[in-house]
Amino acid sequence: MENGALIANQKPKKKTLKKQKTLKKILTLSIFAADIPGISPVFTAHMEDQVSPSWNNFMDQNTSSFEKFLQRWKFPSSPLPYWQHFLQEQWENHVSHHSNHWSRNEVVKVAVHLRNFVTSPADHFAHSLCIHCPCQWHELLIKTCLDDKVFTPCKATPVQTVQQIRDSVPEWILRHYAWGLDFSAKLSTGYILPKPSRMFKKARPIINYSTSWPRKLGQAIGIALLEILNVVYSDLLKLQDVHAVLEQIRLLFQVIVTDERIFEIHQSDIAGFYSQVEHDRILQAVDFAIHRFCALQQVSLESSIQTHTHKSERTLRIFRGQWRSQSKQFREFKLSHLRDLVKFLLQNSFFHLGTQVFRQHRGASMGSQWAPILCSAAALMRE
Repeated sequence: MENGALIANQKPKKKTLKKQKTLKKILTLSIFAADIPGISPVFTAHMEDQVSPSWNNFMDQNTSSFEKFLQRWKFPSSPLPYWQHFLQEQWENHVSHHSNHWSRNEVVKVAVHLRNFVTSPADHFAHSLCIHCPCQWHELLIKTCLDDKVFTPCKATPVQTVQQIRDSVPEWILRHYAWGLDFSAKLSTGYILPKPSRMFKKARPIINYSTSWPRKLGQAIGIALLEILNVVYSDLLKLQDVHAVLEQIRLLFQVIVTDERIFEIHQSDIAGFYSQVEHDRILQAVDFAIHRFCALQQVSLESSIQTHTHKSERTLRIFRGQWRSQSKQFREFKLSHLRDLVKFLLQNSFFHLGTQVFRQHRGASMGSQWAPILCSAAALMRE
C-alpha cells in the first residue's frame, strides 16, 4: 500500500513537469481600429478630419497672419478690426454647423487607451488607424529591417554615419559636385507600414530621402539619366500610359498565331527592383545607356550634359501686381562621371530607425527621387 501510494503520488508530478516544459505560443495582433466593435468614433475617423481649435487659438493665429500680410505689403492697419469681425462670424458659423467635432480634451482622454499599443497607418491606407500589440510590431521590424539580403545593420550612430560619409567622399566629387552634398542635413529616416493584404504578417519599408544629404545630387543625376534613357530607348518609352501598352498587347496577340518568333516573358516588376536588383546590374544598365547615348549622339565621354530643375518659390506668386515665375537651377555633368556618381549614391544608401542605422546593399535607394530612374534603366536594358 505504501509503495502504491508513493507511485500514485509521483504520477501527477510528472504530468506537471511536462506541462511546465510546454511553452505557450503568444498570439500577436494587428487590426484596423474600424474593425473593433464598440470603439470610440475618434479611432474610426478619417485622419483628414480635424480637431477644432479653441476660440483663442483661432483668433490669435489668424489675426497674427493678417498683421504680417499687412506689414509685408505695406498696407495700413485700419482693416484689422474688420478682419476680426469677419473671424467672429466665421467662428460662430463653424460652431453651429460643426458641433459634432471633438474637442482636444476628448481626444486626449480617448488616446489614453492606446498607451500600451503601437499605432500606425496601413500600407496603401494612409488615413487609417491600425492598432498593433508591441510583440507584433517588434516581429514586423525584425522581418523587415533585419533582412540580410537587403539591409546591413551598422554600429555607428546617425550623426557618426553622416560624418563618416563626409570623410569618405572622393576628392573629384567634392571638386565638381559639392553643390549637391549637404552634410548639415540629417541622415534619411525610415519606418514601416504593415500590409493588410498579408494579414499584417509583413510590412513595407519606407525611407524618407526628401531632406537627406545627397538629395540635390541624386535628383539632378536622375534628371540627366532620364534624358539619356529617352534617347537610347525612344522606341520603348514611346508608350506614355497604360492604355497605349494594352493596345500594343492586343495587337501582339492578333498576329502571334502567324508569327514564328519565340516570345519570352520576363517578370520585371519595377517596384520589386527597389530592394531586389543587385547594384552591379544597375551600374551595368547605367553604363550601357551612357555608352549607347554617346554613340547615338556622336559625342565622347568627356562631353557634358546639362540639366535644369525648377526651384520652388517660398513667396507669393504675385509680387506687387506682377506674376513671378519659377526660377531654374542648371547643373552640368560630365558623361564619364555619371556611372561613378550612381555607384557613390548606391554605396551610401544609409538610413536610420530610431538610433539604429542600416545600409541598403541591394536594390536602388528606396524612397529616393532617383530610385525609379535607376530601376527603369535596369528594366529597359532587359526589354
